[in-house]
Amino acid sequence: MPLCAVGTPVCNQASAVSGLTLLWKDTWTATIGAAHQFSKQFSMAANLTWDQGGSQGFTSQTDTWTAGLTAILDPNAHIQLMLGGTVGVLTGGSLSTAALADGSPNPVGYTASFGNDLVYSLSASAALHY
Repeated sequence: MPLCAVGTPVCNQASAVSGLTLLWKDTWTATIGAAHQFSKQFSMAANLTWDQGGSQGFTSQTDTWTAGLTAILDPNAHIQLMLGGTVGVLTGGSLSTAALADGSPNPVGYTASFGNDLVYSLSASAALHY
């Protein structure tokens, strides 16, 4: 789909300044996890995930690594408490829209690079069973 500047008399690929060719690629996601019940009242679960970035240089979708840990406490038959957290890294990279698909210069293109980003989450929940 061609994208043209306002006022362009005919919007086609030849007159477009850009298009919706985002250059995504097929990717993989792999997760491994384990859980262990230490007693009737306490158990834990952990996981590690890698998500391959889908970018081929046009967008900033790079690899993501996350690790999570959850603790589950069942003090009695009616109450369950869960506390968990995840920490991860969005890997850095670079991208460029300086050239169009046909190799010609993109008049509104750019080149950028970016570093790693730390991501994290915390969660807590309680359930009552009656």
